[in-house]
Amino acid sequence: MTSFENWFTTVHDVSQVNERIAELEGQRSLLFNKDDDKEDTRAWDLANEIKLAIGNEDVETLNALISTYGEIQALVAAKNLVSERKRLMAQRKDVVLSEDLKKQLTDDTGYNFEQWREVKDQLRQLQDPHLKQTLSDTLDGLVMSHKDDFYLEFVTALHGFNWMKQSALSPELFESFTQLVNLQSLLSNKPKYPDTVWAFDAISQNFRVGFNYHFNSDKQTNRIDKPELFLTYLLTYLSTHIIKINKMFPLADTELNDCSAHTEFITSALVPVRDKLQQFIGILRNSTEEKSTDTDLRLLIHLVKETVNFDELLVNEYFYDPFSDGLWPGLFSCFDYRDLEKWLNLENKYADSNFFTIVDAPNVFQIDYSSVGHDELKPTVSSIKLKYLFESTIKNFQKLFVPNYELNSSLQKFKLKLFSRMFLGFLEMYYKALNDGATAFADLFRKTKSLLHATKGSEVDISGCNGLERLFRLYCSLRYTIKFIKVWDNELIFVELNNLFNKYSNTQTSSLFATILGKYTTLETQVFQLIIQFHTKTIDSLMKKYVALNTWDVLQEPESYAVSGELVPLMDTLPELFDFSVKVVTKHELTKIKNAVSLYLANCILQNVIKGNHFSRVGVKQLALDFTTVWENLQLKRNFPTYYKLVEVFKVLSVNGDEISLYGPYSSVSSYAKSGDFSSLKQDLDLQYLKDGDILDILLRIS
Repeated sequence: MTSFENWFTTVHDVSQVNERIAELEGQRSLLFNKDDDKEDTRAWDLANEIKLAIGNEDVETLNALISTYGEIQALVAAKNLVSERKRLMAQRKDVVLSEDLKKQLTDDTGYNFEQWREVKDQLRQLQDPHLKQTLSDTLDGLVMSHKDDFYLEFVTALHGFNWMKQSALSPELFESFTQLVNLQSLLSNKPKYPDTVWAFDAISQNFRVGFNYHFNSDKQTNRIDKPELFLTYLLTYLSTHIIKINKMFPLADTELNDCSAHTEFITSALVPVRDKLQQFIGILRNSTEEKSTDTDLRLLIHLVKETVNFDELLVNEYFYDPFSDGLWPGLFSCFDYRDLEKWLNLENKYADSNFFTIVDAPNVFQIDYSSVGHDELKPTVSSIKLKYLFESTIKNFQKLFVPNYELNSSLQKFKLKLFSRMFLGFLEMYYKALNDGATAFADLFRKTKSLLHATKGSEVDISGCNGLERLFRLYCSLRYTIKFIKVWDNELIFVELNNLFNKYSNTQTSSLFATILGKYTTLETQVFQLIIQFHTKTIDSLMKKYVALNTWDVLQEPESYAVSGELVPLMDTLPELFDFSVKVVTKHELTKIKNAVSLYLANCILQNVIKGNHFSRVGVKQLALDFTTVWENLQLKRNFPTYYKLVEVFKVLSVNGDEISLYGPYSSVSSYAKSGDFSSLKQDLDLQYLKDGDILDILLRIS
């Protein structure tokens, strides 16, 4: 078979396509080599499909046949033949059209807008990128050769008409304006920010003259420490003139009718403003790199902040949106990451200094009782200061978190470092301070035998309310910070930071605060457990004498029953702790503490008093009085299993020998206990929490 690559070498060879088809048809018999009639019929059918596809230049059909029959040489050759023929025909069409367009552009007929616009439209038909680019460059060159004349004509007309004092343009001036706009519309690339529309460069000349007078001279307004002067100069000019410019120089009847006078004037007016900004940036960038004094850094930071303010006003007050997508990068894009990092370093330096006053200054971990409502958890001074530091940092950088800055790669890097070094850094350092405090207290707590009095020789008193206050300082600092971490997590800037982190990280997270919040929450749980242990250890000391009583079976009947004297310290001390707690934490948290105290006291009485003694009738009455008095005096929780179990214990302890015969032929409580059958007793006394083993043990303690 003839090599396909040798079939076509020039456009003229396209005329030989039919001959090549005939050559291809002569080779169709090679598709099948079988003598069977059915196979022969199939081969001819396939050959006809190939011929029809070639005639219709149908590459899709040929691809389908290849998928069905495989890459048979004749099918592949047919596909290549059609593809090449189509390419050559398109190439010939391009050559013919390009020669015609080239002739139109090179004819020395002068400026002809209609003709050139037609040429520009026809350029879109060219498939060959090289031909298209060459002719586009030619047309652009012709346009640029007329720019100066048209521009000068329009500027002269502007000056002669003094449009700023008129209510409408003269027909001649508007014609000159339209002619200049239409000339620029012939360029292959439509003007797009920061490129300007020439006509508005001319219209903005009055602004530029005034701007240069004030800010590119030795005038007092040209101050690097007052960049807001040159930035607000444009805003003031716009507030005075932009409405009139929109009215007098509309683009609706020009070739740039999808643009607006409002936007194009601002784009032109921004040119000298941007140049001035870049000049100041260059000066400050060099000075900060050479000397790096705080004064120069502050000037650079001030310049950044004023630029951000300017961008914000231009977008929000003057609706400047040159890309029509809300993503104008602003003049802020003139700064690079080096500038932003200097800002971050200085802010971090001052923030670190402020932070250490939060954790190192005297009394910063004192509880602040006046900053929140009576029923709210009271924060510490340090946690309030941390909140203020966080919020001031958010406020300081919040204007950087706007949609039109989202694509700024330098800012994206800056934002992530900002979070890591400052926001997360603050929380990590504060957590360390609290964790160190919790560890120190826990160590001292383990070494302290009694919490009723200060330990001799110890520099820190953790007895009574003194110790509880120290724990509450830690707990309240943690709770208050956790609360605001959760609030901050829903702030717009942290939502954006989380999205930004997920964009560049291999690991996805729903919150950048998740890890540090987990650490705070874990430590909060540990400190609260220490608070519970503080109460239970205090109870152990207060109950020591009461638990040591062993006369419950020999007590004499008193004239009147009164609570045991050994319980008075308990009923005096715990209310003091509760009263102090209610001033600091919420009712919910106080309830959790009292519930833990209830459970611990109930177990103490059950395990250390009841299961360690025998009881006479008088002893049972005394213990029951003590039990109910403590619960009433301390207002402790009752609705929990151990409490119900204690109530049932007193029911069983109250059973006497006279009543025992009701449950069978038993002469004494001990004989009934040895029977092991307590079903009647359980039913009679409605015992639901005591098991048979518990009942046996209690019955054997009745003397």
